[in-house]
Amino acid sequence: GALSEWPTEDPLDDLVALAEAEPDAVLRVAALRGCLRMMALGSTRGAKERVALYERCLALAKNDDEKKIVVEGLGAIGDVEAVPLLESCLKDKALADLAKAALDKLKTTGLKADASHNAGEAAKAFDGDPATRWTSGAPMKEGMWFVLDLGFPREVSRVILDSAGSGNDYPRSYEVYVSNDKMNPGVAVAKGEGKSARVDIAFKPVVGRFVRIVQTG
Repeated sequence: GALSEWPTEDPLDDLVALAEAEPDAVLRVAALRGCLRMMALGSTRGAKERVALYERCLALAKNDDEKKIVVEGLGAIGDVEAVPLLESCLKDKALADLAKAALDKLKTTGLKADASHNAGEAAKAFDGDPATRWTSGAPMKEGMWFVLDLGFPREVSRVILDSAGSGNDYPRSYEVYVSNDKMNPGVAVAKGEGKSARVDIAFKPVVGRFVRIVQTG
């Protein structure tokens, strides 16, 4: 009715509760679609709260079309809070492709970085533009570090450092750490020496959120 056509998200919580309590299938579907329409309007709610609402809607959805609307909405949140629910959708054949596309997008949009030097430009290291790069802006010395935040724990087995835009800026020696604690990286998963502008570092797969590269030369 009028509540499901409300022009703002103000009655969203009430409408979700109504959809959950409604015994009539037709009215339940109308309420659910109203919820999904409101959530697509844009929201001032935090990502965690929005994901929780989508999870409730997913439980209410009874057919693939409704479920797909929920998954598309989850993907539009653009926050790693949506990852667990999207991963659960991979088990449903009808939703797997949509969920995978949303997760793949999050793997790039969710990246962040920090560095011991010139941290403000750290994101240039993975912006997809070969004309830009991160540079420490200082002479190379032992202890310099760069941390890539993957947004959520993932399996990592390879790191490629490419300084082709400035061929001599490769690390003379390095250590790589993968962990779930940015400040406590644990034991190095790889150590070695750089020999050229492209340093290809492979190691046994390990799961973690933060990838830390330390210049030790």
